[in-house]
Amino acid sequence: MKELKTIESTQEIDEIIEKSSEKMQIIFKHSTVCPISRISHEKVKAEYPLSDEDADIYYLGVIEQRPLSNYIAEKLNVQHESPQMIVLRGGNAIFSESHLMINPNILLSL
Repeated sequence: MKELKTIESTQEIDEIIEKSSEKMQIIFKHSTVCPISRISHEKVKAEYPLSDEDADIYYLGVIEQRPLSNYIAEKLNVQHESPQMIVLRGGNAIFSESHLMINPNILLSL
């Protein structure tokens, strides 16, 4: 099971965007009160196929950190959804999937 790093500030989001120029970065947004979100979260943890050398993966609880979720949406020009997996490369969101469409194995083709 892959451990997801928790995002706690806009500064961390900016650093993640910057690091995406060197290595793929993944943000998983999750709602603790949504059953679909719980399913997607478990799927990401169980099926995440990449190593630490390939990408970093982060977690954001949207209920607890809604302003940060809004910041991500604005900064990356990606509509807010939850659950949501956003993939960053070169300072931009190159892929975004939500709800039961989230499939961690798609990361192998990005």
